Amino acid sequence: MKKILIAAALTAVAMPALAQTNGWLRGVAQQVAAKPKLTGRAENAVRGANVDAAKDPWTPMTVARMAAAAAPGEAKKTYSLSAQVDWNGDGVADVAYLATNRTQMAVLVRLGGNKGTAVAYRSTGSWGAGEELVAAGKRRLILNVPESTTVVLSAESGRPMAYFTGD
Repeated sequence: MKKILIAAALTAVAMPALAQTNGWLRGVAQQVAAKPKLTGRAENAVRGANVDAAKDPWTPMTVARMAAAAAPGEAKKTYSLSAQVDWNGDGVADVAYLATNRTQMAVLVRLGGNKGTAVAYRSTGSWGAGEELVAAGKRRLILNVPESTTVVLSAESGRPMAYFTGD
């Protein structure tokens, strides 16, 4: 019985680390990409006040910044902070990436063909808990927030929506 309790405790401690591996996250992305229609609780993915980028510019997250914000003792790793998708469905590759300013965090999408930048997700706060971003098919993104939730981001409905799966 004691061995079972120890194994259960070790599994509980290891699960957050396992959930953060790129292999696990890519597996989730493949499952989401295979779904013809997104289901689950959906919310507007753009929250909070619009930020004047001239006064408070967005800065892309880097692996170094994410690692610096990691909890003490957390294993060092390479974070997936950008992904290639076709966010607006025009057949031209777009690049989505995690960005931050003084008060907000966002997933921004640099639209291909010099069509500007779209906001796929925005909220008050800052990145730094090991969040990662991967493509989930052509028009969907997975935002993984370790030990909390996995968010599917999509604009297939015509506006950015967040589908929360781990709440």
